Formats: sequence, C-alpha cells, structure tokens
Amino acid sequence: MLQGSDTLKLFDDPTDSASTDIEKWIHMAEDERLLLNLNAFLDLERKLERMVEQHSNRTYSTEDGLFGGLQDVLAQVAALKGQMAQIGVFMGLSIDTTPNTEDVKSKGDEFDEKVEGYRVLKELSFWIIRSVRDMRKLLGYNGVETENFSNHEI
Repeated sequence: MLQGSDTLKLFDDPTDSASTDIEKWIHMAEDERLLLNLNAFLDLERKLERMVEQHSNRTYSTEDGLFGGLQDVLAQVAALKGQMAQIGVFMGLSIDTTPNTEDVKSKGDEFDEKVEGYRVLKELSFWIIRSVRDMRKLLGYNGVETENFSNHEI
C-alpha cells in the first residue's frame, strides 16, 4: 500500500458535490443527471484553472510533468463540458454554461493547495465515472444511430 494513502480519507470533504446518493442518482431522469454532470464539470473546470494557476507559479524542474498533466486534464474537462452542453442543447435543455466568476483565494500554504488539488482530482474522477453511462446512452452507444448527434449543428 502507498505510504500515507490510508490517511487520505482525513482530507475528504463531506459536502462534496460527488456525494449525491447513488440510489437517488439512479432514479433521476436523464436530463436531470445531465444538468448535474454539467454543473459539476463547470465547477471542476474553475477549480482546475485555479490549480493550474497556483502550480504554474510554483513548479520546480521535477514538477514540470505535473503542470503539463494538469493542463491536459483541464483541456479534457473543457472538451467534455462542451460536449455535454451541446447534447443538452440538442435535448432542449436550457443550460447556463457561464462559469461562476467568484474568485476563490488560496487557503494557505503549499500543502493546503496540494490537499485541495487532491480533492478536486478525486471529485473529477468520481464525476467522470458517474457520467460515462449517461454519455454513452446519450451518444447512442446502445445500438442507436449517432448520426443525429454528429450531423446536428448547434
């Protein structure tokens, strides 16, 4: 086991948006889940942008890979968010994709920022896993033609 990984639960946030009850999630309509996913990705994109900004000021030569990796993750989240927004528009949902502009200041030292980064990445992984089934269903991977999605201009 990775040293210290058993204590990572101490850093979990019980008010995390990823803690939506699984049973409740299963019984939600597709459009409700899509909106929750989209809102989560909008929030996570903002948090990732803040992480990239914080780490760009503090990268050491040994952490260049981390900074590049964070930028790649941010680009992927932005692309996924854009795809979800397009699907939502296609489904006729009214979606506000303007990011929350409230500026969240750094909470403390470098360790605190790394703990916050851990929380953001953990929440991101949860939402990606949670949204895969819905995205596949919406994109028609269950045998339905995807032609409507690819040919529809938004």
